[in-house]
Amino acid sequence: GVRYERSSRFYPFLILARRVVLVTWLICMNWVDKYVVISVMAFFQVLYLLKYIHSWPFERFAENLVELVNEIFFTGAIILLFFLISPLKSNWEKTESPSAI
Repeated sequence: GVRYERSSRFYPFLILARRVVLVTWLICMNWVDKYVVISVMAFFQVLYLLKYIHSWPFERFAENLVELVNEIFFTGAIILLFFLISPLKSNWEKTESPSAI
């Protein structure tokens, strides 16, 4: 379980708030450039990862390690997403659907 220290008890709120911020950011900021959206997501994820490493919220080391590996992979996925998006504004909107035969 979560340790009784103040920073550790803040962890469940932090993880829920982070998810709400990321989902709200993705839904509401569709008019912003993709690079900006992913950069802000990566920035918040790195801040969250640093806070997690600083607090180690769980009592058992194994629980902390599992959560840390999970967050590192999620951070890597966000950074990988940054490199996978096209530099063009929108390739998907320029393509036309194939006509049915």
